[in-house]
Amino acid sequence: MIEKKNINSEKQIYLIGISHWKSPVEIREKFSISISSYDQLIQTAKELEVPGIFIISTCNRTELYALTDDSNILRDLFIKFTKGSLIEFEKHYYVKSGMEALSHLFKVGCGMDSQILGDFEIIGQIRKSAKYSNKNGALGSEMTRLIDHLLKTTKEVKNKTELSNGAASTAHAAVQYLVNNVGNLSKKRILLYGLGKIGKNVCRNLLGISIKENISITNRTNSKAESVAKEFDINLAKHENLLEELSKADVIITATGAETPVIDKNILLKLGDFGPKTFIDLSVPRNVNLDILELNNTNLINIDYLVNIQNKALENRKASLPAAEEIIKESLSEFYEWLQFRKAAPTIAALKEKLNEIRKDEIKSVINKELPQEEKINYITNKIMNNITQMCIGHIKDNIKLNGTSVGNIQNIFDLEVD
Repeated sequence: MIEKKNINSEKQIYLIGISHWKSPVEIREKFSISISSYDQLIQTAKELEVPGIFIISTCNRTELYALTDDSNILRDLFIKFTKGSLIEFEKHYYVKSGMEALSHLFKVGCGMDSQILGDFEIIGQIRKSAKYSNKNGALGSEMTRLIDHLLKTTKEVKNKTELSNGAASTAHAAVQYLVNNVGNLSKKRILLYGLGKIGKNVCRNLLGISIKENISITNRTNSKAESVAKEFDINLAKHENLLEELSKADVIITATGAETPVIDKNILLKLGDFGPKTFIDLSVPRNVNLDILELNNTNLINIDYLVNIQNKALENRKASLPAAEEIIKESLSEFYEWLQFRKAAPTIAALKEKLNEIRKDEIKSVINKELPQEEKINYITNKIMNNITQMCIGHIKDNIKLNGTSVGNIQNIFDLEVD
């Protein structure tokens, strides 16, 4: 059981995660968060009175972002709702807070922390995750404002820099590998298995370099496959005919959300003798079991391998980094200013309440006196002015011996010109 500790420190935005920079795919897949686990995690976070949380769980990273006063809560949530052990987690995780966490999130959202620089697919996943948390009452006002600000910033980076030029997404890298290593794709039969966002992007890229009659798509949900096949006007392969489709295909690209392999050695043995087949696995957890390499004529490429593909646009993207970082810097400064002002909101509300009490007291003290209206107004305003002045004088007397900053603060607040 995860327990909320009695900590009086101020809440701030924390990030805790595991990513491709430090962890290979076999570790990342253990710490990926399934849809069912996502539900349970955010519900537990709400029970622990975490006022805002959302999750990024992709093939390259799993990260929790939350407004909290204790990062250990996030660590415990991470371990409870994934399949990895605490020992493995402690070898691979990272934790950031405050501006460091915000800066990291904005770089992730802008594709600056992706395996393939400038890959903007991640921002759609962040948007979807935040929307889901918000729907379940787990995002909170601060995190909602943060996501809105992030989306605005990523759009600005995309429009004002060349960071995303060249479409160097995971989908593009997979197709680029095929172009460079498999030969004339217009003469190869290609099976795409899995039709999430990455799968659909692969499909778009394939249509640019292969004859569409040679491309077939399948999905564990036939209705989704039918919809995508109609959208792209390409061949539909029913999932119940998977063995037949595997037998015909020269290239098999997997991008499903399955938590265990959908293709393994035993499945391929059912095909009998077959010619060369290239498998590209774009999923975490992995969709294709490594044991297929024990068979002849199999070649398997996973998502980690794709990062080694040289992208022609990479140098232009690197050159765009300073401009993108400047946009992020300015945007973070704006958001941080809003966040700090929001922290002052209770004080501002209390000040208004205090001044209103003074106003009511002075009105009450004079309301029944038989005085001309003008004298009543002068009396009330003078009393209010004297009350505020006395509070300022008391503050100055209490603090003048320390550093004298109270005098300067009052000058600034009331825009005083003092000789």
